[in-house]
Amino acid sequence: MLAVLVLLAASDAAIKPAPTPTPVVVEKAGIGQTRTLADVARERKLGKKGVAGGTMSVAGASGGSETQVKAQNAKMQAEYDATDAAWQARFDATKKELSLAQASLAQADATMPNVVSFGRPGAAHAIALEAREGALLPYRMRVKDAEAAMAALREEASRAGVPGLVR
Repeated sequence: MLAVLVLLAASDAAIKPAPTPTPVVVEKAGIGQTRTLADVARERKLGKKGVAGGTMSVAGASGGSETQVKAQNAKMQAEYDATDAAWQARFDATKKELSLAQASLAQADATMPNVVSFGRPGAAHAIALEAREGALLPYRMRVKDAEAAMAALREEASRAGVPGLVR
């Protein structure tokens, strides 16, 4: 008798189909757009937990109307162009300073007389050479500073993810 009841209960469960899940569209908080898979991945990467809105569905409506998408793409492109232009302006200014520093060093080195001595160099030769190097030191420091600024800018751009800084 017990076996019949168990078999009957199992057949009732087999007859009733399981309810099909319906996709639920989850909106971004406050802006009315549907969350995409990329949004969920970004939130997880940033460590956001318990984002309002529950679960996400990949089925259903797209992110918005075509005009909204085009406007958003245009805005993002304008922001990218402005950021790219700002980085390029900083790079150009730093490169110009480096070029000017190198040119002024080359000009000062060319116009300053060389120290020449005949025979074994003595104290006078060392003093004259020291004076020449002392006069060129500010030019060399300017070049070193400009090179350091260029290296720092490239490092900063690399960390910020700016592609192709050199044009």
